[in-house]
Amino acid sequence: MIFPAIRPVRQRFARLTSFLRKHALAVLLTAGLPVVFTGCGTLNVDDAAKSPALKGDAIAVFVLRTENHFKPWNPEAEILYVDEGVGNKGDESRYLFDFPQLESKNSFAEYVVSMRLRPGRYTLDELDTSVSIPFVGAGRGTIPLQETFNVAAGHYYYLGRISAHLREITSKSDLPAGGVIPIIPQKVSGCADGTFDVAIEDKYAEDASLVARSYPAMRGVKLEKMLLPPWNRPTRR
Repeated sequence: MIFPAIRPVRQRFARLTSFLRKHALAVLLTAGLPVVFTGCGTLNVDDAAKSPALKGDAIAVFVLRTENHFKPWNPEAEILYVDEGVGNKGDESRYLFDFPQLESKNSFAEYVVSMRLRPGRYTLDELDTSVSIPFVGAGRGTIPLQETFNVAAGHYYYLGRISAHLREITSKSDLPAGGVIPIIPQKVSGCADGTFDVAIEDKYAEDASLVARSYPAMRGVKLEKMLLPPWNRPTRR
């Protein structure tokens, strides 16, 4: 099934406020309680891509693949956090994951991610994931990204393929994927004692085809290759 991308909630967040909202969301979702996101509107990238000038905006796309090399259940993407500016001094956008999902199996999931952005400098901050386990609940982990890039008006950019896999923690410096509470879902999913490895790959020819297939209005659009920089592993402090 092909879903439209969801327009980000664009609002100035203090880092503490963002932290509290994210973890409150995780608690509500884990408890199965309803969550309402206020101020959200839908952005169908097909519609946005019909205008070559993009009305002064840019579109940046990448393919995301998530895997679990530690436990049998795959982490699926939920929310992508994007900072406008550097050093958390600008606006933070939250992209809810209704992007086209290419495939989902127990071992991995793939998505085509498209973002409509104003000209400027951005940071892919982090990505919240959920690991659903039958009869247990959902473990929750975060993929740290901290990938910075720039966009100019009227351009379509290919940022690369982001591959993230969850593995067992093997070093004291490894950053845990998630917290320890709730204990059972976090432990069983591997989020409590696992960590994420991330790779940025150039799969331009393959991914350009996936973008055109997922967003028909972008067929014939020339994607400019602007690969994200190599990923720097964060460490536990």
